[in-house]
Amino acid sequence: MSDRIRKVAIISIAVMDKDQIAAKVEDILQAHSLLIISKVSVPFKGRFLCTFAVIIEAEEEQIDNLSFLLSEIPLVRVETMLIDE
Repeated sequence: MSDRIRKVAIISIAVMDKDQIAAKVEDILQAHSLLIISKVSVPFKGRFLCTFAVIIEAEEEQIDNLSFLLSEIPLVRVETMLIDE
C-alpha cells in the first residue's frame, strides 16, 4: 500500500452532446473505475445534455489527471471539489 495520502473528491461533469460525447466520458470513467466510489449519470430527456456526479478516492495527482482527461473532451465541462477530512 502506498504512503501517499488519498483524498475524496466529487467530480461534476456536464456533457453538452450526450449522443456523441457521453460514451467518451464513460470510457474514461471505466478506465479509472478502481478509483470510483459512486457514479450517477442523468440524461435530460428532449435535450442534448447529460450530467454525471462521480465520487472518487485517490491521490490528488490521480484526481487532477482524471479531471484533466475529462476536461479535454470537446463539449464537456468539469468541476472538481476536494473534500478535506
